[in-house]
Amino acid sequence: MREPQPAEAELAWVRADLAALWRTLPWSVDPSPGRTDDIGWLRIELVASPAWTPEQQAEMERLRARERELVLWLGTAA
Repeated sequence: MREPQPAEAELAWVRADLAALWRTLPWSVDPSPGRTDDIGWLRIELVASPAWTPEQQAEMERLRARERELVLWLGTAA
């Protein structure tokens, strides 16, 4: 088994940071009123969602950009 590359380890950390950030964010980027949808036997209720803050949006963009860079680098470096 080969040793993981530093980029692979960084990608794992970036994805862990993304997952942690997702857990703290409201469900909608923009302010959205709550709503209820009935889909046959399934009823979906979403509470009102405040907008993401500019800081949250910036952090998400930063992490996703770094994730894309690492995925592209790893995909072309093999």
